[in-house]
Amino acid sequence: MVNSIFRPYSEINNLNWRQKKRLELYDFIYNPNSCLSKGCSLFITIVIVIAITSSCLETIKIFHDLLIFKIIEFICSLIFMIEYILKFCVITNHNKYLKTCAHFIDFVSIIPIFFIFSINNNDFSGIFSFLKILKLLRIVKVLSNKSMSIYSNLLLETMIKSIYGLKLMVILIVIIMIFSSSIIYELEKGVRVDGSEPFSSIPVTFYWSIVTITTVGYGDIYPITDLGRFVSCLTMIMGLIIIALPITIISKNFSRTWDEFENRGLIKIKNKCLETVKCTDSNNLKLILSSHCIRILNLNKLSEVERLIIQSLLDQMIDNLDLISKIRGNYISSEMMIEIVNASIDIDGKIDIV
Repeated sequence: MVNSIFRPYSEINNLNWRQKKRLELYDFIYNPNSCLSKGCSLFITIVIVIAITSSCLETIKIFHDLLIFKIIEFICSLIFMIEYILKFCVITNHNKYLKTCAHFIDFVSIIPIFFIFSINNNDFSGIFSFLKILKLLRIVKVLSNKSMSIYSNLLLETMIKSIYGLKLMVILIVIIMIFSSSIIYELEKGVRVDGSEPFSSIPVTFYWSIVTITTVGYGDIYPITDLGRFVSCLTMIMGLIIIALPITIISKNFSRTWDEFENRGLIKIKNKCLETVKCTDSNNLKLILSSHCIRILNLNKLSEVERLIIQSLLDQMIDNLDLISKIRGNYISSEMMIEIVNASIDIDGKIDIV
């Protein structure tokens, strides 16, 4: 998602006609509120789906080298290119934008247009295969859609909160993978009666260990000795325990993140559908405070008491912001707020409006 730092103008006063149109186009693309802007956002999503569907269908043998798929690819890539140019024109801080993930996804989406009608050559077959993979990355553009931003934000913040649980899972998987692979290699090494040698080395046995830990069990590599089967059973049981732990943590953090988004006023449920609430200054301030405190809570050196204190302070700050917003909305009009901010009290107690 594009941050507000890429907004072209912070002040809307004293803008000429060209600057106003640029700001309107920025809001049209990144903050779709009107029916037309929402329709364009939906149109881009449909084009992404069509491009991905076309890329998948053309891999079927009977559809190889059909011109219709190249035409669809060209039209979709052309639309993506127009969108990319418009985005690049309306934003500011281009150097920072070039380093963002959103720019990378948009740029990758338009690369295939330069190779659609190229003649296949054996010397460049690897390049063309790589470009076909890049085309399928367009599906990630769906997450950059404004209507999907709330889902990506929920997922991202949930993963950030669960990072330590995921790290623990990876460490435990690596430990069990090395341990079980070493034992199975010693028990099953050597050439079998059919001439195969599935456990030729410990690194090769890593594949069997990962498949067993995740309880997938493809069955292409398996032990045949009694001790090897016993170790496999223990590995599967340990895998179930290791995989179950972070799933519980992630689900708990997702529920907590959902509640936090509702408390911040960022989402609401209307007609059984999830909707994004229009951002206000109060909501933005809540989001900044919460994100900052979450980063602090994720520090390794914090004690449990310090974590509880920070969480308590965060809850108090959000409650106070809600109270201030309620008082401001109920008792003070926007015109009066402007007068109060711009007012100065002289020594005699009189109020002079600046």
